[in-house]
Amino acid sequence: MKLLLFLLVAISHAAIAGYVEFDIKELENEINKIQRSHRESVAEERELSSRIQNLAAKAPEFARLQAELNETRQLLGMQTKREKDCQVHLKKLRSSPEHRVVTAIVSDKRHPTKANVSGVWTSGPNLVGYVIQLEQQGTSVRGQGYYWGCTETIDVFDITGVYEDDVLTLTFDVPSRKREKHGFSYDEKRNRPRFRVPGSKWQERIMPKYELHQ
Repeated sequence: MKLLLFLLVAISHAAIAGYVEFDIKELENEINKIQRSHRESVAEERELSSRIQNLAAKAPEFARLQAELNETRQLLGMQTKREKDCQVHLKKLRSSPEHRVVTAIVSDKRHPTKANVSGVWTSGPNLVGYVIQLEQQGTSVRGQGYYWGCTETIDVFDITGVYEDDVLTLTFDVPSRKREKHGFSYDEKRNRPRFRVPGSKWQERIMPKYELHQ
């Protein structure tokens, strides 16, 4: 049956280590497909049951219809189990640190300034880099962020730091790496804040993320 083939070729669970937002979307799509197929199977089961009830046990079609009904019911059980497994995995993805951090950063629409760096910053539109969300209180800075490479979220991390005399000093606490410390000096461009690593050969910098969408 076509529905059985669908289950056999269903998309495997996406790994949490990958790009979590993409994984969640793929899993949601898979659940929707399973639910549509399940509704079709329920309708088919009802139709077969009705036809069998109107047949005598010795009718030529009885054995064939009963076999189809048994197969449909088996398929319904497989679909139910598959959906349950997907829902469990989806819940796990949505509660992951990766999803928590990415969701917080995507929803942050603040525009950081020289006086207050609170908001979202990025290392720029490169093939690899990082995105950070900062919260400033006085000279103290805290936050979170993630590294990314092409289409993946590689690591999430927490941030502590100080912003004083136009110098932003940040410590990245990454569970899977050694703690990293970065020092940036304020460098404005077109009346928009920037921070650059002094003397960096590649002019390493961070810029407000909202600028990438303008």
